[in-house]
Amino acid sequence: MVFAGFGYTLSNNVVTNRRLADRAVNSIVISSLVPAALAIAEFLRAVIAGRASKLIDYGVYSTFSGRAPFAAFMLAALIFAIAMLRQTHGEKKLFYVFAIVLEFLALVFTGELFAVLALILGIGVYYVLRSGRASVIMISVLAIVPYLVLLLPRSWLDTLFSVIPSLESAGELFSLWRTSLSTFARNIFLGIGVGKGSFAEEMAEHGI
Repeated sequence: MVFAGFGYTLSNNVVTNRRLADRAVNSIVISSLVPAALAIAEFLRAVIAGRASKLIDYGVYSTFSGRAPFAAFMLAALIFAIAMLRQTHGEKKLFYVFAIVLEFLALVFTGELFAVLALILGIGVYYVLRSGRASVIMISVLAIVPYLVLLLPRSWLDTLFSVIPSLESAGELFSLWRTSLSTFARNIFLGIGVGKGSFAEEMAEHGI
């Protein structure tokens, strides 16, 4: 979604029916406003009630079932809102600025730090794609940079990952990666299915 959103604004991009594409993108942006507003209200209500510390552990997720899918939706809507802002003129820009502020606050309040990191990398990729010939090299560099953090001493990594609510240590991250790669290798052609039951059965074999 990050690549799609920013790629949508590139000058050499060709969309057969641009008006239809604009409406599709706008529908995502507009549909995100109510959940984003509810998430911000949820955050403010928790702060007023003195429960702000709990939000650090659990985050907000508005009308969604969890903060991870909510963060993914806010990220996609935010990217598309930025894309539309860049190609809009006049008073319509104010609407997209409002949408961007609302969606960004909701994204931050989810507590999903990796989603915020994905946004930052997405913005970097967008400007790299506009740079011309060196874009392939620069995108490769941007893809590698986040993993350079893993070269830090293990004690530093554990401290770093303890700040991330979804992970307790670097070892947990490495374990998840091993499990993911193993699952992919065992089901490379047919996959494991999209249902919760299929995923749960596969993860149970790895003790997760």
